[in-house]
Amino acid sequence: MKELLVADLASRENREITGIFRGGIQAGAHRRDGGRYFALTLQDHTGQIEARMWEIDEAGEFRPATW
Repeated sequence: MKELLVADLASRENREITGIFRGGIQAGAHRRDGGRYFALTLQDHTGQIEARMWEIDEAGEFRPATW
């Protein structure tokens, strides 16, 4: 499978993605139904893009990058 790059993400708007990106959580906020979500900035060598993680309970853990 081809590596997913940030430059490819704009064409996948409103779709679930799975990949490894450098990023940061800009803010944690509440959805209309009371649940929480993360506002993220994802980046790699092709650029950066704003993203939202709606189901954070299934996210696993965030680890600092070692690159």
